Amino acid sequence: MTSFPFECHRHLFSIEFNLESNHKIMGFISFLSCFLIAFGPSIALLFLYIGRKPRLLLLSLGSAFIWTITIMSLSIVWYLIPNLSPISLIITSTVFQESTKILEYYILKKINNTLDSISSNSHFNSLHHSFAIGYGTGFMSALVHFINPLAQTTGPGILTCQACPSTNVFFIGAIITLLFTLLNITWTIISFDGFKKGHWLQFLYVIVNHALASYYNVHWI
Repeated sequence: MTSFPFECHRHLFSIEFNLESNHKIMGFISFLSCFLIAFGPSIALLFLYIGRKPRLLLLSLGSAFIWTITIMSLSIVWYLIPNLSPISLIITSTVFQESTKILEYYILKKINNTLDSISSNSHFNSLHHSFAIGYGTGFMSALVHFINPLAQTTGPGILTCQACPSTNVFFIGAIITLLFTLLNITWTIISFDGFKKGHWLQFLYVIVNHALASYYNVHWI
């Protein structure tokens, strides 16, 4: 008669242990899948292309540093001017981030000779340089924006996306993070090509496109 409660207790403990174990496994799978979606292609580019060429690696690191300084400066502006509307936040953020491309382009022109001394490969051109700079900006932006949500993918529980209730917000966030990394590369290539040719409408297009992408990103999630 005394063994029955003991067996029930042991059975319940086994169920709780299995549920907790399954929860940890599912949390790890969720974390790993979101990580690979958001950062997998970027890491592959780093090891297979950017990281193998010192010139492109330096440009990527430099653009990542400039973007970080820009975001810190932008946070100071938002602190000094509180209660901005969402539209104002998007516009100021876009203008700040895209304005750094002008600085990066002219810095690149100044240091071209130094880069040539580091690597004398003749196949490097403005497309390679703009790709590397856009990669650094996009990868750093992805890290800053998604690293905190990524840490929450382990659970407990999930947060569904308002625009797509059947999907959790972390999965959508991982996809958007990847897309914005690729968009940053594309925007940099378009901007630098416009600067080189004197076509400033290309740069204006990038600003408008960036603002619209940010606006729909906010309203999608």
